[in-house]
Amino acid sequence: MKKSLIGASLITVTLLYGVLAAVLILISILLGIDVIYALVIGIVALILQFFLSPLITDFTMKFFYKAKFDQKMPEYMENFIVSV
Repeated sequence: MKKSLIGASLITVTLLYGVLAAVLILISILLGIDVIYALVIGIVALILQFFLSPLITDFTMKFFYKAKFDQKMPEYMENFIVSV
C-alpha cells in the first residue's frame, strides 16, 4: 500500500506542475515572451514553494493549536467514553 501511495503522490505532483508549466508556456506564447522565461518562473515558483511551505504549515499549526472551542461534549458521548 505504501508504494501505491507514493506512486499516486508522485503522479499527482507531476501532473500539477505539468499544468503549471503548460499555463505559463501558454501565457508566454500569447504575450510574445520567450518560453524560457516561463520555465524560469515555474522553477522559481517551485523553489519558493519548497522553502515557504514548511513555514506556512508551522504558522497554521500554531494558529489551530491555540484555538479554543467552548463547546461541551454531549452527555451521552461522555457516558460512552467513560464506559469504554
